[in-house]
Amino acid sequence: MGEKSRNKHQDLQTESGTKSFQNAYLVKMLGSEKAAQLQKKYILDINKKLDKLKIYLHEKDLMEIREIAHKLKGSGEAYGFKEITEVGTKLSEYAKRNDYPGLSKLIQDLETWLVSINNG
Repeated sequence: MGEKSRNKHQDLQTESGTKSFQNAYLVKMLGSEKAAQLQKKYILDINKKLDKLKIYLHEKDLMEIREIAHKLKGSGEAYGFKEITEVGTKLSEYAKRNDYPGLSKLIQDLETWLVSINNG
């Protein structure tokens, strides 16, 4: 990562000490406190989506999984979470292929990632 790229991003800290997203544009537009609040709300929303993904996987409801995948794919990078965008992309691909083991592993990986974010 180049020096210029490193300077574009800024680490934020939430009240709980959790590492926040790195998104210089959002911080510049809203300020670090408001950006951190948005990040916390976004992570809460992702946790809810994870719960739904587990249910839809159990029900083998690929249409609903694809709908959530589309939302994750489109929102992750906007909040500075490239990982969420990548998960959304992969969920969509696996759902199209009816790859239930792949979906299960990816949902588990998302849960592990969220635990690490929530625990700082």
